[in-house]
Amino acid sequence: MCAPFLVLALLAACGGTETVQRSSGTPVVTATPAGARLMAFVSDLGETHIRTVNQYGSDFRDLSEVRRYLNLYPSWSPDSRQIAFTSRRDGQADVWLMNRDGSNQRRLTNDAAEDGFPAWSPDGNRIAFVSGRDGNGEIYVMNVDGSAQTRLTNEELDDSFPTWSPDGSQIAFESNRSGSYDIWVMKADGSGQHAIVTDGGRDVSPRWGPDGQRIAFASDRAGNSDIYIVSPDGTGLQRVVGHRAEEGDPSWSPDGSRIVFYSDREGSRDIYKMNVDGSGLEQMATREQSTFFSPAWSPDGKQIIFSSSRNGQFTIEGVDANGSPIGLLTDRPPTDREPAWRPDGSRIAFTSLRDQRRQIYVMDVDGENQDLLIGSNTGDNSNAAWSLDGSRIAFESTRDGTTEIYVASGDGSEQRRLTRDFNAERDPAWSPDGMRIAFSRSYLSVPGEERAHIFVLDVESGEEMQLTDDELVFNERPLWSPDGSQIIFEREEEGVRDLLIMSADGEDVRPLVDAAGNKAGADWSADGTRVLFSMEVDGNRDIYVVNEDGSSLTRLTEDLATDQTPRWSPDGQLIAFISERADATATPRPTVQGETPNPSPTQAPASVPQFDVFVMNSDGTAQTRVSPDAWHDSDPVWRPLVR
Repeated sequence: MCAPFLVLALLAACGGTETVQRSSGTPVVTATPAGARLMAFVSDLGETHIRTVNQYGSDFRDLSEVRRYLNLYPSWSPDSRQIAFTSRRDGQADVWLMNRDGSNQRRLTNDAAEDGFPAWSPDGNRIAFVSGRDGNGEIYVMNVDGSAQTRLTNEELDDSFPTWSPDGSQIAFESNRSGSYDIWVMKADGSGQHAIVTDGGRDVSPRWGPDGQRIAFASDRAGNSDIYIVSPDGTGLQRVVGHRAEEGDPSWSPDGSRIVFYSDREGSRDIYKMNVDGSGLEQMATREQSTFFSPAWSPDGKQIIFSSSRNGQFTIEGVDANGSPIGLLTDRPPTDREPAWRPDGSRIAFTSLRDQRRQIYVMDVDGENQDLLIGSNTGDNSNAAWSLDGSRIAFESTRDGTTEIYVASGDGSEQRRLTRDFNAERDPAWSPDGMRIAFSRSYLSVPGEERAHIFVLDVESGEEMQLTDDELVFNERPLWSPDGSQIIFEREEEGVRDLLIMSADGEDVRPLVDAAGNKAGADWSADGTRVLFSMEVDGNRDIYVVNEDGSSLTRLTEDLATDQTPRWSPDGQLIAFISERADATATPRPTVQGETPNPSPTQAPASVPQFDVFVMNSDGTAQTRVSPDAWHDSDPVWRPLVR
């Protein structure tokens, strides 16, 4: 029987674990060779994950699989439209709220301690819950929006699992204040606390019946955990389920004629329902190697939802009244993208759709401690960019109706809007001194006059300077030189994409390379003397390097497959990129006019239509695939040098 007031204690009691191993061939993490340099990248095969690997192809980790959310103890709103539940998705247990289809998930409590076990008041205006913020489990109540959080109990030991009487005047709960867990009742304001069941056994998980005359609970007073019913005054105690198996977490049907509960009578913990007198037993949910608990019958009688654990993952799912699955409500497949290393290499910010909106999270290098960094209930937040000292983070947000640039402290606090324009602002990029942010502004409101330009703004004053003003072209993705004196950006005009470079004040605009071909994905070397990019010539895209002044154009890859998105390692010795090639042998092609022939070994044509992460030396030699499976990989980002 799982009854401790804290979610962490509950997980230990139920045999839960936070470590999840992908079962479909994820490589085992191997030892890290000396001199290894870690990079993060994005992998997509139906789910979108962030993973890490080093240049040798070892120390591989799937960070999105390190820990799925822990979602527990669902509670229906009286109108059956919303569900409150407990979740540890931000590193601690809090009370969350979502629509009945799993959409619009938002947090109600945000305390450093554990909060959980929500229970709706009958009028739908309040939620009772348990919090450890006072050092032990106490019953609190709050408004549905999370405001006015008020403590109702104040004991040295634990009070937990609140349940409202149908008229809203009383709350039953479990407590071990007398030395063992018993069922207690109090008025809704916390007064009049008294025990109604005190037998020396472990009496837990009370649920008030819809007629107000009965309370169901679980007890091991007869040796096993069984389901009992008692009147609110403590009389009429009756065991309705007595079996050698463990059974608990009773929940009433809306009409009070049936009870749903968990039982492990068939070897696994499954969901059952029965008539109140114990007859008519029927299995409602079962799955091999899964554990179900905490069922909750919807007030409209149409669905039964419950917590589910499989392979260490705790999620909320359900069945309809006939036992047909309705699917997952939480822990849908992860969609994690846009990894951005903190400049000291200690953490990774990323964008995730795990709560049905794009929000910015941050996690440790090994994928642990995945915490919400930037979130809002009214829009998406994405494309995080750290300032060079790691003290601030710029990002895009649609919370005010259009895509705007915002800035926040490195811990996600002090969020403020920087751009104020009805057009869309994207691609924030910090200047090396942390004083300015370059970005692109798209003008899309007038058909036939769509365009985008590069701007720079002063972070403190908000003053903007427009750097490009060409008509009917798209200037995007600004990238500062390491010394802050120049900016490279991409320009798309009449279907052709080029790379241009200009001074930081918008003067001296020129093509980076005087060569025909679609170009993209620029990356400055750390010393600012060279630029990597990809260029498409005659339908094929390869990796090139050029001096900052446009001289010494050199092709680094020569493969019939597409090579793109090159990224320098922090020390400039290695280059990561993605490629569609199948292995590490090449077929040379004619050189582009003006380039220096590349001495790297040849590569065979691709036979696998997927992108993988490759690494090569800075001169193009030793091209090696480092991502290990059939997922589509993109966006490699090296870990900064850890000093």
